[in-house]
Amino acid sequence: MFWLRLTTFLLLVPGSVMIWGPMALLRFLGKGEMGYGAVGWIGVIPLVLGFVLFVWTVLNFAKSGKGTPAPYDPPKSLVIEGPYRWVRNPMYVGVVGVLIGEAMLVDSTVLTIHTGATALSCAIFVLLYEEPKLSRLFGEQYAEYRRTVPRWLPRPPQAV
Repeated sequence: MFWLRLTTFLLLVPGSVMIWGPMALLRFLGKGEMGYGAVGWIGVIPLVLGFVLFVWTVLNFAKSGKGTPAPYDPPKSLVIEGPYRWVRNPMYVGVVGVLIGEAMLVDSTVLTIHTGATALSCAIFVLLYEEPKLSRLFGEQYAEYRRTVPRWLPRPPQAV
């Protein structure tokens, strides 16, 4: 049942942001073209790195936290292993990496705007919902985590 809940969430939420949404935007608002220049093909790098980070984060979240990324099925413990040692929001960083790569690869202004809107939405969601909720659920453990791990830009973990 856990894997069904996780798969459903992944198909609906991140799938909508990284796959279904960009496809619809390109189809209805402006088709990009494959970027045959260097900038276009360089987009493969953030796309692949973002996707790998996203998958690693989801698997780590399920294994360490015993829950899903969905707000209706949260982890049972604070996840601070794997990519969470370097950045507090690696799932969002991965998603934005995928979107940057997609926008570059198809040379699309529409997808560039979608990427910016997604990044802004993630930031607002984290500030107004996730961080206050995690503070309530995990108290001092989360406060210490916040003091030692940056929110968005990855860096090596500090000694505690």
